[in-house]
Amino acid sequence: LSKWGERMNYSSDAKYRLGVCQFAAYENVEAIATAKEWFTLYGEQKGEMLQPEVYALMGDAYGANKQPSESGDAFVQSYKHKNVTDEVLQHSLFEAGKQYQKAGEWEKIEKIYTEFVQQRPEHPQAVACIYWMGKAKANAPTVGS
Repeated sequence: LSKWGERMNYSSDAKYRLGVCQFAAYENVEAIATAKEWFTLYGEQKGEMLQPEVYALMGDAYGANKQPSESGDAFVQSYKHKNVTDEVLQHSLFEAGKQYQKAGEWEKIEKIYTEFVQQRPEHPQAVACIYWMGKAKANAPTVGS
């Protein structure tokens, strides 16, 4: 398609929206497969901006499929991506923590929030991250227990 003299490609967006529809229809395994296929087809394309959203979709689908560790990992990829919007960052950052909490992975919770505060101390969510860092330290298994 051409618009205002520029060649536009909407297949990336269409593939992402297919995954969103699958997730909305509780077809979580299919949504995960669609997201993985999206990364194969479009993840490295120059100018592509949907990576954080697709990682967040994977995180949501893994979470709905009761795979909290995989969900947390996908959300971390989402919020750490260079193209992340503030809205997706906030969703993914705190969903990662929730999913790792479900998995009992307190060390990962402490790590993601500590890294976030170190890298972005001025961010409005830094205070909430500090709270979760403390909660993670209090819940993490101790050596020898």
